[in-house]
Amino acid sequence: MTMKGGRGSKMNKYRSPLVSRYASKEMSYNFSDKKKFITWRKLWIFLAKAEKVQNAAARVLTGTRKREHISPVLASC
Repeated sequence: MTMKGGRGSKMNKYRSPLVSRYASKEMSYNFSDKKKFITWRKLWIFLAKAEKVQNAAARVLTGTRKREHISPVLASC
């Protein structure tokens, strides 16, 4: 996964006047936009995988095929 910005990028540091005084580099990165967006992306990927497994298990339990629950009007799109 490639993100814009190198080591000195503004996305790598939390922006606040207090960061330069009180926060270490690691703490500044932990609250940065880059870390936040990477964490959100990982969370959404894990959620999508869990939903896929859950849907497959539901199809097995109910004996239905994929997309069988969709009305014919929507299925033709």
